[in-house]
Amino acid sequence: QQQQSQQQSQQHHHHHHQQQHHQQQQQQQPKQQQQSQRQHHQQHRHQQQQREIRNRDAALLRLRASRNRRAALIKLSKKKKPALPASGGGASLVSACLSSVPTTSLSPVISKWSVLKSSGITLRNSRNNCWFHSTLFLLASVPPIRSFCLSLPIDLGVFETGLFKAIGAIFNNGNPSTVASFFSLAKDCDGVQHRYGQIAVPDFIDYLCSRSNHLSKLLTFSLTTRLQCCKCFWTRYPSSTEVTLKLYFPPDKKLFTLEELVDFNAKVSLVGDNTVNCSNCGASTTHSYLRSCNPDVFLIELVRVTDTTRGSVKNVDPIRFLTDLKLPGFSRDYRVVASAHHRGTLRGGHWVTKVSTSIGWFEVDDLRRKHSATDPPGISDDSVVVVLLVASDLLC
Repeated sequence: QQQQSQQQSQQHHHHHHQQQHHQQQQQQQPKQQQQSQRQHHQQHRHQQQQREIRNRDAALLRLRASRNRRAALIKLSKKKKPALPASGGGASLVSACLSSVPTTSLSPVISKWSVLKSSGITLRNSRNNCWFHSTLFLLASVPPIRSFCLSLPIDLGVFETGLFKAIGAIFNNGNPSTVASFFSLAKDCDGVQHRYGQIAVPDFIDYLCSRSNHLSKLLTFSLTTRLQCCKCFWTRYPSSTEVTLKLYFPPDKKLFTLEELVDFNAKVSLVGDNTVNCSNCGASTTHSYLRSCNPDVFLIELVRVTDTTRGSVKNVDPIRFLTDLKLPGFSRDYRVVASAHHRGTLRGGHWVTKVSTSIGWFEVDDLRRKHSATDPPGISDDSVVVVLLVASDLLC
């Protein structure tokens, strides 16, 4: 019995020892898990601290670079600018104070423009090329074109390079040979129909825009037309890109203001042979025609030559306008800054240009040795063909 009781006691003690060992193992497992979690947390915190340090170092580098760039810009702006010469190219260079800041997503921010400081270099007619000289002087009065000429891109072709260098030589008092060299590139212009007995200024401008994409972008504008069917009143608004706003003279009146002529051409009833097909009616019907546009810069062509059964006839009806205009269909005020004129007949005519400068109006005539002061265009003017207008809110 004693032996049996001892065995039972040993078994009980062994069983109790196993239970204690099992409990100790169970107690140790959470501690190991907690220790493992604590190590993982410490490792994650260390990695996060390393990232914060790297980000802070990168931010300090960007800040240092930004400060260095700002300091360099301030230092550059404080450098003394070279003085411009009192006369010659420098004076005309200042005349192009205009500049436009092109943006891709926002509307362009355009600074104030100015008229020419001087009428430019003197050119002489040598090969019956008055139309050539008159056109270039007219284009030199366009502020965005002058700005473009001062910073030509390097990828221009031979024709465009010659064109813009010739224009730049005119307003920047350059060498007349630069203009003459471009004539060899443009003399093959056929002048479309030779409406004025020779190449006409508006036709030559169309030709230049067809050869130069950069000039076309600087000179063309969008024209919106409102066409309404007089039968079903269905309305559409087609738009087009134009080089000049063409104005036609009515046959029954002799004296016009430019405002009246614009209004006459802007509101037209298309009847008879001029009826327009109406998609809603499914037939050609009478339409009312109304056009409008509000560009920064644009050219007006007064169409003075018409074809008749007896041949081409030139209209010499005088036109009146002020240099500051409020035109029908335009929400902005405009100022006349240059004009091209054809004097004489279709058999023997001559082109001249009038340009506005900071000291008044000048007439540019390549048959004269120098430019002469003149009255602005629009004083019962029977020779004006092309008028250059710039929005008044963009002129200083």
